[in-house]
Amino acid sequence: PYKKEPHRFGIKIDFWPARSEIIDEMLASDQELTIDTVKSFGTVHAGMPVLEYLLFQPGIDHLAELASDPRRCQYLTGLSADLLADARGMHDAWHPDGDNYLNELQGAGVTSEVFTTLQEAMTEVVNRLGWTVENIRLDKLGRPLGQSTSDGTPSPEMAESRFSGRSIEDIGDNLTGLEALFFGGDSPKQLGLDDYLIELGTPLTAQAEQAFGAVRARLDAITVPLTTAVSTEPEKVQGAIDALTDLQLFLQVDVASLLSVTIGFNDTDGD
Repeated sequence: PYKKEPHRFGIKIDFWPARSEIIDEMLASDQELTIDTVKSFGTVHAGMPVLEYLLFQPGIDHLAELASDPRRCQYLTGLSADLLADARGMHDAWHPDGDNYLNELQGAGVTSEVFTTLQEAMTEVVNRLGWTVENIRLDKLGRPLGQSTSDGTPSPEMAESRFSGRSIEDIGDNLTGLEALFFGGDSPKQLGLDDYLIELGTPLTAQAEQAFGAVRARLDAITVPLTTAVSTEPEKVQGAIDALTDLQLFLQVDVASLLSVTIGFNDTDGD
């Protein structure tokens, strides 16, 4: 539901970085900004990055702008309603009372129409873990640091959540999701991938805690917003990238080999 049609919620919810000039053009236009019209907008005109820009656009008094500019309020209202609908859609797509995509994983090899074997489902889960780490490493840190440019010049405008200054916190939230999938929750019923490895007699919990912990420590060492750190603390940003490289290798080599998982090409975008 996040990646593929007919839902493809990911690109609708979080297509970044925000194109500020396109958003400004929309505000300056006479395009109707009702809840219904915003629903029809393309990805560059909708989603959380546009919402963030409208709330945290640099160089303006936002409360004053919201009080004096009804179009900004209308746009925010329409975007919020559209995001709420997509969030509910994502929930319903997975829920057993909705489209029940959950069964595609739980029923792998039995009732699933997507995964004909349990091994296919496990391969998908492990691949998504590794690819998410790779996306953080290359897109969320590497691109702002300038690793995608020919001369290595930092590109802070490529940072996620650059207007709110929350880029590093976003990565921390990504990491929390990965940890929940790998380690499970506090309840005995909330099992993680490490519980399966323990069941197989090949525990990797200590190694996983070390790999995830190293990324956390490197992120915590970045003391300023990422848009600033890529110029003032590039070695700290690189340190986080290096720790993510180690975490990716752990997932795609150590974990994948024990589970006989084949690592494929990264086809993910966004979170």
